[in-house]
Amino acid sequence: MVLWSQLAGLRAARMALMLVALVLVTASQVAYGQPGGGGNFGGFFNRVVGGVKVDANNVLVSDFTRLTDTEISQLANSIQVDDAALNTNGLRAVSLRNLEAAIATATAKKQPLPPEVQFMAGLTRIEFVVVKPEDNDILLVGPAGGWRVNDQGLVVSQETGEPVLQLQDFLTAMRTVDNARTDYGISIDIRPSEEGMRNYLNLQRQITGPINNAVAAQIEATVGPQPVTVTGVPLDSRYATVLFRADYRLKQLSMGLTQAPIAKFPSMMEMLANRGGLAATSFPRFWLECHYDAIGRSEDGLSFKLSGQGVKAATEETYYSRDGKVQEQKAVKKNKTAEAWAQMMTERFEELSKADPAFRELRNVMDMSVVAALIAREGLLQKANLQLPEITQPDSSVTTPVWHNPEYVPSQCVFFGNLMSVSGGIQVDSWAVAENQKLDAAVNQVADAARGVEFGGRLFANLVRN
Repeated sequence: MVLWSQLAGLRAARMALMLVALVLVTASQVAYGQPGGGGNFGGFFNRVVGGVKVDANNVLVSDFTRLTDTEISQLANSIQVDDAALNTNGLRAVSLRNLEAAIATATAKKQPLPPEVQFMAGLTRIEFVVVKPEDNDILLVGPAGGWRVNDQGLVVSQETGEPVLQLQDFLTAMRTVDNARTDYGISIDIRPSEEGMRNYLNLQRQITGPINNAVAAQIEATVGPQPVTVTGVPLDSRYATVLFRADYRLKQLSMGLTQAPIAKFPSMMEMLANRGGLAATSFPRFWLECHYDAIGRSEDGLSFKLSGQGVKAATEETYYSRDGKVQEQKAVKKNKTAEAWAQMMTERFEELSKADPAFRELRNVMDMSVVAALIAREGLLQKANLQLPEITQPDSSVTTPVWHNPEYVPSQCVFFGNLMSVSGGIQVDSWAVAENQKLDAAVNQVADAARGVEFGGRLFANLVRN
């Protein structure tokens, strides 16, 4: 959630920027769970990087511990696979029937899942969903290849450096598909409590001088810890961690707390610095949400194509009453600066996400939730006569490792003129994407190629386009 407020009564004041620092857990660990192991996902590290960790009270605190070169090397050695077919770059089909079988075999033998299963055979995106009724199978098709560990400890494509898809995110997406179309769907929202916002607005009227360290500390204490609301997916899932991480990066970029990894990408605060006129109780709010083209569909309803960049930024005005409650407004004046920043974020998302893996991982989980919604909406399991209990059932024998995400985030005040901001928010409306379809005969070209390959019992097969 994003809040911008001009501190009233300050003529010579500097800007105060409220930062909600979110969890940044390394997104590439083989075992993401409790110390000692991650069940079928193997045992490795239970570490955090990026300057924050979750303490015993489920609140974020600073921690600048990073993986050592030795740990990164160990991680790389544990996940590398010497397989020419797997390390070939190009379009690849992953069989859900064989994925289910591989998971069932590993759980029956009480063995860790093989790396090619954990990392979805190196897929970096799902572009096609193809039903193969004659083999009782559904194929996920997209760009893929071998993988490596980058200097941040992330498992990425050898060729492009993009994060690969991870099985535990896919399991979460498939198991929460019904949640995604109820209530608030899949989302993350961090905002001050009503009490905290009421106290802040009262304090706002009392501030008569420049912001200094003492005033900043008073603002932080007044707003207090901010509750985290995660809907649709378990708070302790890797999927939720991906949402947290993207939200954290959104905050850093919008508030100018870190240099953008691409040129000429100003922060929201830089764009607002020379503009005023915000009401003391009005706040432009912005967030990240799904942004796909209409899904291409074959005439027989057995093949589908996902396209579009997947993610966009959105914004709207939010108003608070003096008692700290959000006020409904019949006519809301648009904030042109906030809209300009959201438009820039959307238009340059592809470029930004290539330089910042957090946003590619966000798109990965969105892709997987859209695929899960598509499979459910179109009854593809029934059309394929395919059952996937290990993948779709939360109480199956394979469980996803536990991630330690926060229940609260602290408020932190940083000087930047006379504006105050609390930023963030992610919304994954996968069912709306799945419902937006169009007939596209071109889908059959790749679908026919996928149906024609032989898997030979393996999880994946590489495609050759004609």
